[in-house]
Amino acid sequence: MSFEAQKITDAEIAAAGVQSRPNKLTGTAQQNKAVFDALVKNLVKIKLNALVDELLGGNAAGQIGIDTVTGLEAENVQAALEEIMQNLQGITQGAVADGSITAAKLAGGAVTEAKLGPSAVTADKLADGAVTTAKLGDLAVTTAKIALLAVTTALLADGAVTTDKLGNLAVTTAKIANAAVDNTKLALGAVTAVKIAEGAVTESRLADRAVTHDKIGLEAVRNDNIRNEAVTSTKIADNNVLFDHLFNFSVFDVAANANIKLNTTAGSRAILFTVSTADSSNCVYGVNSNASNSPEAVGIANCGAFSYEATAGFLQITPANSGAKSCLLIVLAGSVTAA
Repeated sequence: MSFEAQKITDAEIAAAGVQSRPNKLTGTAQQNKAVFDALVKNLVKIKLNALVDELLGGNAAGQIGIDTVTGLEAENVQAALEEIMQNLQGITQGAVADGSITAAKLAGGAVTEAKLGPSAVTADKLADGAVTTAKLGDLAVTTAKIALLAVTTALLADGAVTTDKLGNLAVTTAKIANAAVDNTKLALGAVTAVKIAEGAVTESRLADRAVTHDKIGLEAVRNDNIRNEAVTSTKIADNNVLFDHLFNFSVFDVAANANIKLNTTAGSRAILFTVSTADSSNCVYGVNSNASNSPEAVGIANCGAFSYEATAGFLQITPANSGAKSCLLIVLAGSVTAA
């Protein structure tokens, strides 16, 4: 049987209804009532009970139609249920139809890390500012990830710019702070002649004994550069002291058996050379007069025995030989003259 078979037709109503009876009923009251109940009892009851039995039966869902449902092709409840079950089984087996899970179908927080495939989160999926420091792995920011001119001074740690980070000739004059180049920053031999300003090498910059012979220019040492008494005998080359170089000198003769008389001033010094005209013997004397002008004679060489008499401002020398003499008096300081 089917739902369709339980329909009550006009013919069945006409056969079972009161209209099929005579227009004038002649039976008893009970019989006449039965005529009016015959349609419900003999037709409607039977059809309705049969329909209920059909609805309770296993085939009922296959006979109940449905409107069109998006995603389903079934035309009745039984077929729709079977199709839904088939789709549910597909979901369990990982056979979800492409594009069938829309954003509205996802619960909040449903897409966990495990649900994301490799490289699934592309740049356009990231909100601005979403990649915080904590989200970056160690060493994740490579050179290629840093924009041009992005590394400002504030982003550099103190001491981060080491020598190997600087390109050749990268440190220009403008990058060096005033007074930043101290002694420790200068390489050995770095300060060449062209790096030294005119007049920059003052006396205080010269180390003791730094000005050697090779550093003194020709004729650079003038008279006022030579300290008093600095030119000692060992500093004078042989045959280089001429008469023109002497402070004061005089030549005089002394008769045979005569003494040599010299007038002196305080602090004077002189050298007296004597040569005997008789035997060419010679003698050299040093003449010194102290601050109180008390002179003395000192035999230096080849003099033998000699004597002298000294008073304030006056020195008389008696040479050992008695012949006539030629004398050369060289005054080194003060005033010494022959009487």
